[in-house]
Amino acid sequence: MPYWFEIAKLRVGKERDKRRVLTDAQIEKIIFLRNSGVSIRKLAKMFKVDRNTIKWHTDANFKRRYYEKVRKLNWKYEKEKHKIVMKNYREHLKEIYGLKRMYE
Repeated sequence: MPYWFEIAKLRVGKERDKRRVLTDAQIEKIIFLRNSGVSIRKLAKMFKVDRNTIKWHTDANFKRRYYEKVRKLNWKYEKEKHKIVMKNYREHLKEIYGLKRMYE
């Protein structure tokens, strides 16, 4: 039986999303500082993130090169790994919204 919030399609906002490392305001500041001439390493140290995270938001060709690399490596979908990740995501939704199963 599915959770009722899976049926209702509740969304996690940008503030609560665990995958996001930086806020929109921080990304804008990073772009401004990078255009001002601050190095990627200094920005990464300032915001306590990886250099690739800074490149992702500032370098226009970085995303294209990343997707080409993934395509070249012939990435495959891993069903078991995805199952675990989705279970953790559902638990996260339950924490955020304080939800229980629809039929218990």
